[in-house]
Amino acid sequence: MQPLHLVASTASLGEPHPTAPAPVLQEEVVAFLQSHVFVQQDQDYVTFLETYAGATIFRGDTLYIDIFGFSDVGLHITKEDSQIIDDDGWFCFCKICTYFGEGYQSLRFKEIDFAFDITGKRNWGIYRSIANSQRMPKLHWHCATFLELLQEIITTDWEQL
Repeated sequence: MQPLHLVASTASLGEPHPTAPAPVLQEEVVAFLQSHVFVQQDQDYVTFLETYAGATIFRGDTLYIDIFGFSDVGLHITKEDSQIIDDDGWFCFCKICTYFGEGYQSLRFKEIDFAFDITGKRNWGIYRSIANSQRMPKLHWHCATFLELLQEIITTDWEQL
């Protein structure tokens, strides 16, 4: 198993970033948090957005992890054409893709999406779906907090899942 090293990843630089803050992102992060108050139920997620404003991790051409954020590091959480809150009340904030065969060009893949429920009709926490090239399943409860998910992102061998 290859360890996943965050130091080899690319992270945006939120205003309170420990080594290279980017105050220009602060206004956008604050506006997002004010208009999407449901995310404040997970303070670790809020702190991550305020500090890093997103992260993208690559391992060769077989693994791609994107915690959506506020710069061109990965998927921009508010400026993309895709809908970040779907019709069923899911706020998707993270995607993990593993590719088999020809890397990113492969038609064989596994895609794992992580989302919060914004409707209040489901238990609070992080929900996950695992799709492949043949099926797109529904989201199911996965873990209670963003910090749990972040630890899992760092320690899991995603290609073996």
